[in-house]
Amino acid sequence: MSKNQQVFIKGKLLSYDSNRTVGKGGEGEVFDLGDGRAFKLFKGPNHPDYVGNDDQHQRDRDGAKLRLQLMQKKLPAYPKLNDRIVAPLDVVTDSAGQAVGFTMQLMTGAQVLRQLTKQGFRAQAGIDNNAVVRMFVDLHRTVSDLHSKKVQIGDFNLLGILFKGATPFLIDADSFQFGQFPCRSFTPRFVDPLQCPKDQLVLTGTHSEVTDWYAFSLMLFECLLYVAPYGGVLTGALAKQVKPDLRPLHRLSVFHKDVRYPDKGTPFASLNDDALDLYHRLLEKDWRGVFPLQLLERMQWISCTACGAVHCRTKCPVCALVTPGAQVQAPAEERHGKVTITRNFHTHGTILDAVFVEGRLMFLYHEDGAFYREGKVQVMPGKLQSGLTTAICGDQTMFATGSTMILASAGRKAESFAVDSYRGQVPAVASNGSNYFYASGGRLQRNHTLGSKYLGSSVTGQTMFWSGPKFGFGTYRVGHIRKAFVFDVDSQSLNDSVNLPAFDGDPLEANCVFSSNRCWFFTVHEERGQIVHRCTVLDRNGNVVATDEARDSDDSWLANGHGRCAGTLPAANGGQLHCLFLGTDEGLVRIDEDNGRLVNKVNFPDTKGLVHPDDRLVLTNKGIALVGTHEVRTLTMS
Repeated sequence: MSKNQQVFIKGKLLSYDSNRTVGKGGEGEVFDLGDGRAFKLFKGPNHPDYVGNDDQHQRDRDGAKLRLQLMQKKLPAYPKLNDRIVAPLDVVTDSAGQAVGFTMQLMTGAQVLRQLTKQGFRAQAGIDNNAVVRMFVDLHRTVSDLHSKKVQIGDFNLLGILFKGATPFLIDADSFQFGQFPCRSFTPRFVDPLQCPKDQLVLTGTHSEVTDWYAFSLMLFECLLYVAPYGGVLTGALAKQVKPDLRPLHRLSVFHKDVRYPDKGTPFASLNDDALDLYHRLLEKDWRGVFPLQLLERMQWISCTACGAVHCRTKCPVCALVTPGAQVQAPAEERHGKVTITRNFHTHGTILDAVFVEGRLMFLYHEDGAFYREGKVQVMPGKLQSGLTTAICGDQTMFATGSTMILASAGRKAESFAVDSYRGQVPAVASNGSNYFYASGGRLQRNHTLGSKYLGSSVTGQTMFWSGPKFGFGTYRVGHIRKAFVFDVDSQSLNDSVNLPAFDGDPLEANCVFSSNRCWFFTVHEERGQIVHRCTVLDRNGNVVATDEARDSDDSWLANGHGRCAGTLPAANGGQLHCLFLGTDEGLVRIDEDNGRLVNKVNFPDTKGLVHPDDRLVLTNKGIALVGTHEVRTLTMS
């Protein structure tokens, strides 16, 4: 639909700006109306995303046509639901009176539930498993209330739930199933295999209250343990017989003896016996039913005082196998073959950021109700919270949330700035360790001795960007088009003609790591029910020099790697080596550019078990700093 096409509510013209996009998915686009409401506009058969002659684009066009036909009757018949549902409010029509979308409540400052499966996000937001359990108790009551009204969610998944504070809300309510309106959409990771044929994870049966509870159970498992029930890697002879994404059809869950459980996960033995029994029956014996609310309400997670393991059992599952008296403090330095690990810092709080600039390793941490920098210098009091962005900028520290950025340092009065935010969710700010950058009123700026330095223009509400030591990278959407740019950190040189590889919709996650000459742009996308990871490497001029992609179920460095840092190193031939160091369950690996591809070039076997899943990697002049949730270590190799 073009920008100036007219749409109406009850015959009254609805004014909206197609550049105020809140989100874009496979079925439609959502716009901020600026009055506390959002507007979802369904994609029609002629939408630019569906232009193409292949079978998939034809299926997309057919699906769009059927969806619009269905909505003519479904939207007017939508039942009244409770306030935990972001439900359709008013039907939006075109000039011919045909339904093309609807308005709904605009959710600002909320996070998608998928974030609760990320250990780093949880630690920095101060969300423990007991808080997760409370959210799922609330969600349980919402699901039960829907079922009492003869409404089923259908396509129930981690992307269809937002949480704000401690309260979960269901979105994508237009796909809910009720009355004569079945839900045809599904997400392969959460579809009930009992409703699929034996050889395809495709919905051929029907959604029901039972399938809603099946998906609820899978989401709870992943949020508590950081591993999906069918996560990990299948090994042995079965790995050659069963495709990774078809494991649910064969009931090959993380409980199976041939599945290698990922290091990032909390061991499933941390669950109490009642929960373990339920999941064994659900995943291996095809039990189906309402998830027991009492099981959730009685679940209490604790940290073992002897070893620190998190569990919800009467006895620690780790100390039951290891004598507590044998637990000793790790030495300040230890050697593993050619690798030396030096412990630099430890806190019982949470480490939030770390950078290496001009020979200094600087870090920010939160402990006992305050934020501190290295040397136990208190920056400011405060608590951890979801949606808080922090960064180190030399001797100053950035704290940003919503549309406000605060710069604080010991012994000085804090400064406050008004900043733009990406779709009302993420402050448009960045730091390269030395300088801070921010967008305000559509102007991209950097700190300067005389106040601020203008670097170039941005699109208010649509821009996200990052900065490295020499240059920065950003991306924004204008209408149907996603654009990208690079900028020099020291001059007013911004190039907005960067051509990124095309991808559907908007990224669920986006992040960058930089060397002096490369930007490694990582994105996560949801495409037709699959989670796809992508890496795009750009040079300082904005040229794409290498790409790679992998699905969530692939045994790939891109889908399963942990912390990462980029380097531009001297090469044996006298040139430069552009590479990425990455933590994996098998230890540190090096990913190199190779004629437009990204290749796992070097493994460092002596580092196996030393790079933890929560470690962020920082390249220093002494080696690689491993920055965990509670500890900073330095890894060096002879």
